[in-house]
Amino acid sequence: MKRSAAGKRTPHSSSKRKFVKHSERAKLARTMTGRNVASNAADLEALPEGGLLSCFLKDAIEEENMRNPSAPYSQFYRAIYPMVQSQALLVHNKEKVVEVIIEHLGRPERVDPLLPRQLQATESLGIPSILNIVQVLARDLKAETLQQFVFPLMNACVKLIDPNDVERTTQVFQTIGKLFERCASVLLLADPSLEFQTQLYPTYLGHSSALVRNLSAETLAFLVRQQSISERKRHIWSLLKAPAESYSDGISILLTNVVRGVQGKFHSNMEKILSSALHTMSAKTGSNKYQNVQNKIRAWT
Repeated sequence: MKRSAAGKRTPHSSSKRKFVKHSERAKLARTMTGRNVASNAADLEALPEGGLLSCFLKDAIEEENMRNPSAPYSQFYRAIYPMVQSQALLVHNKEKVVEVIIEHLGRPERVDPLLPRQLQATESLGIPSILNIVQVLARDLKAETLQQFVFPLMNACVKLIDPNDVERTTQVFQTIGKLFERCASVLLLADPSLEFQTQLYPTYLGHSSALVRNLSAETLAFLVRQQSISERKRHIWSLLKAPAESYSDGISILLTNVVRGVQGKFHSNMEKILSSALHTMSAKTGSNKYQNVQNKIRAWT
């Protein structure tokens, strides 16, 4: 609504919300995901409300309980809250805590076909809050401890992907990005070539939904940027050799995000990454075998 000089609403003002198209929401979602994958130094300096002996997870669970009065979240709250009263208790109960999270993320949704989507009273009412809890869990546990839970939690999250639900799908990739961010060092130590991530590419970079392709590319690019120069060169080379018909569009988006930095600028490793890609065009650029490589680099640059 417009306001007059006196601060009062004028007769010609309007308080209606602006309709945002699905494509615009998807574009905003990609920006939000990219920001969340980046490290936040402020998180490292903060302390839980209960002090050094408390944990961020306890604070987050209490806060979500005030925000989300739904029955699914209330059940989750009652199951997990007694196990996270302190940092020491969380570490002691970490396996059970993760088990409860995965159980509630995987509960089947009960859908009433007579009600519109917005009015469905299903298990999904608790999902946004539980995904937030997973992100806070990644903040509380050390990388070495969290590493054993990354893939079970990731598998539980990706089952929630719904290309028609921009908010949920965005939050899923934000959660996975937070897990990767916290465990980057130990994940790369255990798997320097990112073989586990390579196995994800056909499914997510080759997804039929442009929203999923873009969000997955932004999320998966983070670990590629953290690789050593030699490993990253081999990783990019393996991407460029992938069959053209499989997921070339997703690969181009991934490589774009690998060299993209903050505020629209290039990443500090952009020159080394781009030279790794261009190196693949040397010697045999005219052969049919390398035609796919050339096409991907042209699309990328």
